[in-house]
Amino acid sequence: MSEEDLQVPLQPPAFIHAWVFVLQYVDTREHHRLLLGLPCLVFAAALAGACFAASSSQAQLRQIYLQEAAASLTAGRDDAAELYLRRSLVEHPEDAPTMYQLALAVARSGDAPRAEQLMRRIAPLGQPGYAPASLWLAERGLMQGAVTPHEIELIESDLLYAAADAKVKPIAQGHLANLYLEHERVKEAEPLLASLAEKGGTQRLAAALAYQRLGRAAEARKQAAKAISELRREVDGQPDNGALRMKLADACSMAARWEEGEQALKAGILLDPDGPCVPALAGFYGSWAAALARKSGTASRSEQQALYRKAVGVLEDSSAPSPETRLLLADAAIAAEDEQKAERVLRELAPANVPARLRLGKLLLKRGDEEAARAEVSVVLHDSLVALRDAPDNLLLRQQAADAAELMRNYDQAVELLRGLAASGRYPRLAENVARLRVVQWDLRHRDASQRPSADDVAALMQAFEISPWNQGVVGRLWTASQDETPAGRAAGDFLHDKLAAGNVPVTGHTALGTAAAQAGNYALAREHLELAWRLAPNQLIATNNLAWTLAHCDPPDLPRALTLVEGLLKSEPRPDVVHTRGIIYLKQERWRDAAADLERVLPFRPRDPQLHRALALAFARLNLAEMAKRHELQAEALESAAGSAPTDAGTAR
Repeated sequence: MSEEDLQVPLQPPAFIHAWVFVLQYVDTREHHRLLLGLPCLVFAAALAGACFAASSSQAQLRQIYLQEAAASLTAGRDDAAELYLRRSLVEHPEDAPTMYQLALAVARSGDAPRAEQLMRRIAPLGQPGYAPASLWLAERGLMQGAVTPHEIELIESDLLYAAADAKVKPIAQGHLANLYLEHERVKEAEPLLASLAEKGGTQRLAAALAYQRLGRAAEARKQAAKAISELRREVDGQPDNGALRMKLADACSMAARWEEGEQALKAGILLDPDGPCVPALAGFYGSWAAALARKSGTASRSEQQALYRKAVGVLEDSSAPSPETRLLLADAAIAAEDEQKAERVLRELAPANVPARLRLGKLLLKRGDEEAARAEVSVVLHDSLVALRDAPDNLLLRQQAADAAELMRNYDQAVELLRGLAASGRYPRLAENVARLRVVQWDLRHRDASQRPSADDVAALMQAFEISPWNQGVVGRLWTASQDETPAGRAAGDFLHDKLAAGNVPVTGHTALGTAAAQAGNYALAREHLELAWRLAPNQLIATNNLAWTLAHCDPPDLPRALTLVEGLLKSEPRPDVVHTRGIIYLKQERWRDAAADLERVLPFRPRDPQLHRALALAFARLNLAEMAKRHELQAEALESAAGSAPTDAGTAR
C-alpha cells in the first residue's frame, strides 16, 4: 500500500453536501410539481417555526411568573405570589415544587383548609409524594393535636414518607420520635433519637429535647453538651444567622451553661439590633430565672429578680419594638415586680391590643382594683362575643372571650366558649383549659369542707374528664366526691372505675387514681393502683415517686424499697418532689440529720406547707435543736389556722 493510500482526503463542509443534494434533487424533478408543492412546504416550515417560538415564549413566560412569585413572597405579598404561581401552573399542573409554594402562600393568607387540599394533590394519602408537602401536612396535624388513632396513623404515614427524602429526613425523624414518645412507643423512638444525635448540631439538639421529654435528664444534658460545640462551629460559619444562635442558646440552657448562651445571643443582637435574638435573649433570662427557682426555690430570689431586670433592659433597648415585644416587656416587668412599669406599657397598648387589655385586667385584679379590672375585661368579652357571631370557628376569638370570662369569674361561660372545640380532640391546650376551669370552680364551691358534692358538680367534672382524660386535678376532685356516701358520690366512683376498666390509658389512669387515693390518706388502695402503674411504666417519674411515698406511709411501711425507688430517680432527676419523699423516708428511718437536710432543701419550694414544717419540727426535736423545732411547730399551726384546717398531705409529685 502506497503512502498516498494512507492519506485521509479532505472532506467538504456539511452545508456543501446539503446544497449539492438540493441542486441534484431539483434538476431531476419536474419543476411544475415542485412549484405546486412549494406553498405547503413554506406553510409547514412556518408552522414549525411558530410552534417552536410559542414553546420558547411559554417557557420564558413561566420563568417570569416564577421570578415574580419569588419576589412577591420575599416582599410579603402573598396574594400577588398566589396569582403568579397559579398562572405558572396552567401549563404544568403536575409541577410539585410550584404547587407546594402555592399552598404555602394560601396558608399564609389564612386559608389553611384550602392549603391542605393543595398539599394533598402532591402528597396523596397513603402514597409517596412530594416530601416537603408530606412534612407540612404532618406538622399541621401535630399542631392541631391529633388524638384519635386514625389521625395519629395519618400523621405517622406522612412523616414516614417525608423521612424518605434526605432533605427533610432529620426534621421528619424528630417529629416521629416525639410522636412515638407521646404515645409511649419508646422502642420505636429510641433508634430515631440515636440517628438524630449522630447527625449533630440542630438534629442532636432535637434528640436532646426528646430525651428530656422522656425523663432521661442525664442523656439529654449529655447530648445538649455535644450539640453546643457543633452548633458553635455552625454559628462561626454563619455569624449573622439568628436562628442558629437561638438553637445554640437552647442547647446551652439544657446543659445549664447559661453564660455561654447569653453571650451567643448578645453577639447576635450586636449584628442585628432588631433581629430575633432580642426577644430570644429576654426569654432566655426568664428560663434562667426559672431554673434557679427549681434549683433553690426562694433562696435565690434576688438572683431571679436580677435576671428579670436584665430581660426588661434588653426589651427596652430595642430600637423598633413591636406590640409583641412590648407585651414581653410587660411580662418581664411583672416578673421583676415592677408593676408600675408593666401597667404603663399595658395602658399604652391596651386601647388596640386585646392581650394587653387582658393582662392589664389581671394586674388590676391582683392589686385589688376589681372595678377597674372589670371595666377593661368586659370590653374584651363584649367585642369578642360580637366578633364570634360572624366567625364562630375563630379559635383566637374564642380563647380571648374565655380568658375574659374567667377573669370576670364567669366560669360556666368560659367553659361553654371552649367546650365544643376542646371536645373535638384537636386542641389539647383547650381541653386542659376546660379541665382547669372546672377544678377552679369546684374548689371555689367547696371551700367549706362541709359542702356536699351535688349532681351538677360531679357532672361538670365528668364533662371535663371526657375532654381531658385523666387530668390529675379533675381525677382528684372526682375521687374526693366518690368518698361521699351520696348518689352523686357513688356516681363519681363508678365513673372513674368504669373509665379505667375501659382500658384506654391504664398507666395514666392507675397513676391518677393511686395519687388521688394517697392524697386522701387511703394508702392501701393507693399502693395497689401505683404498683400497677409502676409495673406498666417503671421509668415514669410521677408513678415511681408516688409509689415510694405510699410505701413509706403504708401499714406496715416498706422503707428499704421506698428508698431504693427514690434513689434511682434522684440519679437523673433531683426534683424537689423526689427530695421531699426521700426526706420523709429518712424521717421514718430515724435518720434525723439526713431528714432535716432533705426537708430544708424542699422548704423554699413549699414554704406554706404545714405538714413539711411539722416534719422539720420532729427532725430538729430529735437533734436537740429545740428552738428550731418550736419555730417550725408554730409555723405549722399558723398556716393551718390561716387555712381553716390542715391541708391534704402535699408530698406526692404532680
